[in-house]
Amino acid sequence: MKHTLEIRHSSRSRAIAPRALERLARRVVSRVLAGERIPAAEAGVWFVDAPVIRALNHKYRGVDSPTDVMAFGLSDRRERRKPGALLGDVVIAVPVARHQARDLGHPLEVEIALLLIHGVLHLLDYDHATPRDARRMKTRERRYLRACGYDRFRQTRRIGQRNSASKESPTAMGPRRPSDRSTRAIRPFQRD
Repeated sequence: MKHTLEIRHSSRSRAIAPRALERLARRVVSRVLAGERIPAAEAGVWFVDAPVIRALNHKYRGVDSPTDVMAFGLSDRRERRKPGALLGDVVIAVPVARHQARDLGHPLEVEIALLLIHGVLHLLDYDHATPRDARRMKTRERRYLRACGYDRFRQTRRIGQRNSASKESPTAMGPRRPSDRSTRAIRPFQRD
């Protein structure tokens, strides 16, 4: 399965080199899509600064503050099963991710991997609006973190509510249907 991933950088943050971000994004997104048995598909990842994601969050969710990740789906379940489907875009605020990683005491690479996994799962209609949906999504996130080599980290986060409103966007990547997640923590696995 060959997936096409368009990666854009508008973040001025150099906490992770752009090429390293691209390699990470390709590895993580490919792992999630393969794990979800999505045939050859197209998706976009956009690494931005806080003001950009704040504007998107305000425009699409009515929340005038930056968030860490937003996902804009472009295809439905039936379309995604066709080769060449356009899944949508994941937008990640690198400075927000860096701040969260520092506060939670884990590497920025792990935080960005989780945000990528979370965003791609939203593109595939996973949600966390109900406790059952949240458990299902969290289980998938853990699975893909381990599959990407982050098996010594565990999520212990509380997931926020998704805004399921669907709106058109004039941005270059053409996003629709935003989703977002709130506070979360990743901690090293502890033996019980």
